[in-house]
Amino acid sequence: MAPDPDGRTLLVAGGVLAALLLVYSVVIAGQLALWFALVPPVAFLYLFWRLVRAHERLAAAMAGDADSPERGTGAGTETEQS
Repeated sequence: MAPDPDGRTLLVAGGVLAALLLVYSVVIAGQLALWFALVPPVAFLYLFWRLVRAHERLAAAMAGDADSPERGTGAGTETEQS
């Protein structure tokens, strides 16, 4: 299975985990505040990881090492020689 380039799988898994933690904190533990102690740190770590990955992609693009359709494929870089 190919890796998910935009992180949608990780985002969906995080949403499911947050919902399960909400159910646990209300039904099992009986404290809604427990949810607020568990979920925001995990959300912060996810957003921080996205920021790190964005910086890595920017650095790679500025260095010319980016694997994108515009670079490295040779498309549109040929010159006509007569």
